[in-house]
Amino acid sequence: MLGRIEKLWEKLGSCKPDECRKVRDWMRAGMRRQGWSTLLVALLTGWSGIWLVLWIAAAAALAGAVAGGEAAMMSPGLAGSMLGESATVLGIIVGAAAGGVAGGCTAFWGLFLASPGTLAASMAGGAVLSLLILFYLMAAEPWIMRMHGYRRLSQRENTRLMPLAAAVAQDMGISNLPTFLMDDSGARSAQTHLRHIVVGKLLADELTDEALSGIMAHELHHWRSGDTIGLSCVYASALPAILLYDIGAVMTKSRHGVLAAAGWVLLWPPMVLMRLVIEPMLAHRSRSWTEYDCDAAAMKIGRGRGLAEALAYLGDFESAEKGWHKVLVRTHPPVELRLELLEETQADLQHAA
Repeated sequence: MLGRIEKLWEKLGSCKPDECRKVRDWMRAGMRRQGWSTLLVALLTGWSGIWLVLWIAAAAALAGAVAGGEAAMMSPGLAGSMLGESATVLGIIVGAAAGGVAGGCTAFWGLFLASPGTLAASMAGGAVLSLLILFYLMAAEPWIMRMHGYRRLSQRENTRLMPLAAAVAQDMGISNLPTFLMDDSGARSAQTHLRHIVVGKLLADELTDEALSGIMAHELHHWRSGDTIGLSCVYASALPAILLYDIGAVMTKSRHGVLAAAGWVLLWPPMVLMRLVIEPMLAHRSRSWTEYDCDAAAMKIGRGRGLAEALAYLGDFESAEKGWHKVLVRTHPPVELRLELLEETQADLQHAA
């Protein structure tokens, strides 16, 4: 049974870089680039129930604020006086702090410390489910691409883009390519997925061949290095929290006040975890070297000037609507800094020549 599963896994990963003999090799390479600590934190975020601790702490803080304010208002000799108003404010603050700390510590103890065996079982189960989710993402990616509205290249688009991609791949030593798709939504973007690279139609229509080649070199290095499968591992590991975060992002933008308020009250903990925990960890890797490494790969094969042209023309060409995809975009370094490094490197190469 395990042998059949492994064969199917490798078949699904047939569109992986040839340098990786097995899909698991590609996955390990990607996780080294994203950081194993990021994967562990994603598992904790997604499957430990840590978001419940935040919600319980917030609820306890609210209850403590009410209790503290009432206690101060009912204090003998303070009601109706200026001192009484100050005491009420102080009581609300102290009550909120005490309630939040007490509620958070109680929830943390109950979830993590009182039954470590349950937590370990939850994390182990989460790890297995994350692998199954990753398996599904790879198997269903063609269908997911269609659901997003991406389409195959037309004959004219294929005639123009694929020779550029083949030339870049040859220069990079890549013998096989992922499937290229077209995005007609109007987004000025290029996105690398597990088995596909999606090119925005505006990029194909507006950019020169040299600029497109620079973008392709950058995206192909992401794919070859395992960045996409590494991010997919993080996504699968934190999926419960990410789903709540995406739902919350939709609810809080609702025109109906009750629905928006419910989104903030019930789903803000996953938002906090995404913005203050997962996003900074991904941003540290991306802004420290991952994105710059892909730019350097384009520069190494002589496509740096084209990539700089694309970045200068399009600016932050990577766009996202909301939720998780917006988190990923925010992890990237500013385009201006990438341009600065490309221009400095190009100048150094010209001076050396």
